[in-house]
Amino acid sequence: MSQTGAMLELSSSLIQSSSTMLQTKDTLGEGHFRWSSIKQFVYFACTFAASAYNFDIFSKVCENVRLVDFILSEMTLGIAYMCMDSFIKLYTKRFDCNKFMNPLLRGISYGRFLQTSLFVVLHSSYLADSLKFLLASFQDVPPWSICQKENGCISAKDIMVRCNRNLTTNFTLTSAYFHYQATFGALDRNTLTTRVFVLGLVWMLVFFFATVTEETVVKIFRLAFLCTSISTLVVIGFIFVSTSNIATEAFSQIVDVSTPSELMLSVKYVSYTFGIGFLGLYDFGAMSAYTMVDTASVIYVAVFTSLAFMRSWIVKILYLVTLKCVNIPLGQYGTHILFYAILPLTTEFLYAHKLYLFYFYGNVVFGTLVYMTNLMIILAKFLSYEFRAIKNIYVIGLLCSIGFAGSIPLLAVSIYFCIIPVSYIQ
Repeated sequence: MSQTGAMLELSSSLIQSSSTMLQTKDTLGEGHFRWSSIKQFVYFACTFAASAYNFDIFSKVCENVRLVDFILSEMTLGIAYMCMDSFIKLYTKRFDCNKFMNPLLRGISYGRFLQTSLFVVLHSSYLADSLKFLLASFQDVPPWSICQKENGCISAKDIMVRCNRNLTTNFTLTSAYFHYQATFGALDRNTLTTRVFVLGLVWMLVFFFATVTEETVVKIFRLAFLCTSISTLVVIGFIFVSTSNIATEAFSQIVDVSTPSELMLSVKYVSYTFGIGFLGLYDFGAMSAYTMVDTASVIYVAVFTSLAFMRSWIVKILYLVTLKCVNIPLGQYGTHILFYAILPLTTEFLYAHKLYLFYFYGNVVFGTLVYMTNLMIILAKFLSYEFRAIKNIYVIGLLCSIGFAGSIPLLAVSIYFCIIPVSYIQ
């Protein structure tokens, strides 16, 4: 009798324990889901796209990427990859690297590690240049709007005078072009010293942000996303009110599906935007295991495409305004010269040009800093699985030191080609 009673008591306790576990699981699923985790997902995913590289996609100033082709590539390639990669990272809670893994997959993981490291180094130059231009934009007279004793140089003020006389100016004769050549193509010791100093400051900032607590990192990502979204909406509203006719023309040119385009160009931008080939999205332990990855990916596509369209719309409007006074060959220049020579000149032709300068360089500085911080933390977490005895802060410090040393030679490359190395990937 005693044995039978003990068995009954044990059985009832097991049933009660199982029902409690199921109830707890259901309660967690209902209470923790959905929009809070999806929003966190969007914040993290947007860090892949927060840099100057895809600041201008659909404006068709440098490259001819059609909006329809890009959306098609997102729906077929981007969403599928993001769902797969995010599912692996969020639900298995590990990276694609451990001592029991197949050697082929292990080699792929290290290849993704090298590609992620390469993009961190390349974007450090973009961040340094943007930070330098952001500080210069606070001056009463920015250096790219005046001439510095160059023969044949035409300042921004003289360009406006010529424009009032119905005369156009070649872009290669403008002060913005001469300033770009002097900044990125000169062998001047002071210029090189300044760029190296700013580059070192950039890596110090990356180290600082990458070593804060994970809760702080999540808040930084959220703040970067909100700042980018709100500033884009404010600038697009301001510029549409002041140039409504040109804004309509720019809108029609962007959405025009009859213009020729290369589908692989859209695939290339989608690959970068969704982090294809990178180590993948890491949640820092802040997302719920009940996150609907498919829904979150679709929301991310809608959010990013809308913001990218508005940014390209702003660039296209400024470009059309400038064409009335400056002759700029379409598609001849790359992203780097667009961002650090053409766009500074375009802001001179509209009121409140300081607003546009702060929008361009402020967003790129903050966005690229968050982007590099995200990738640096992912690289450090990846190595932490291999070298568990080393503290994470030492790993991040070593990576930042190696990144700074590797980014200095890129300055010499940009001197000869007068473009940033990211343009090679384009």
